[in-house]
Amino acid sequence: EERKFAVIRLHNGEAEILPDLDSNPATITIETDRFSSYTLSYKSTKGVSLSGTVESFGDEAEDVNVKVLNGDKVVVAVTVTAAENGAYQFVQMEAGEYTLVFSKASHVDREYSVTVAEENVVQDATINLLGDVDGNGKINARDKKTIYNHIAGESELTGYDFKVGDVNGDGKINARDKKMIYNHIAGESLLW
Repeated sequence: EERKFAVIRLHNGEAEILPDLDSNPATITIETDRFSSYTLSYKSTKGVSLSGTVESFGDEAEDVNVKVLNGDKVVVAVTVTAAENGAYQFVQMEAGEYTLVFSKASHVDREYSVTVAEENVVQDATINLLGDVDGNGKINARDKKTIYNHIAGESELTGYDFKVGDVNGDGKINARDKKMIYNHIAGESLLW
């Protein structure tokens, strides 16, 4: 129960998992033509699920990519389509600390830190279009005003909102970003 078994063959320094030739989950049947070292191994199939929904904007035909990272290594990834209503699910997740990364064309990538332990984890997400600071799915005068207020010191954009407002990607929000948003609204030079 809660384990998946396999036979591993070690031959000339190379390890290979041999396929199970029967359909009975209580037995493993292998075939081999080599004198080698063999070991019976197993891994736990008990795990929890990591799931949720991601809201995005823009072109519905564009897919949303969802990746689970452990450090810099991609553990698992999935593409979410509009037909799936933004739902994603990863099953059999091992306990640990992960980073979920959501990305879509014309949007600003968003990351969430999640801890997988003994209970299923639900992490919903929203990713904004580049320049859509208020997250309503379009760039308009409110976004331009929010950028202006940040530049004037009347309010401060931080974290993800700062990334969304930094439309030229130079690590600062300034008059250039405000002008690019204005040009997008006016239809003179679109951001995406």
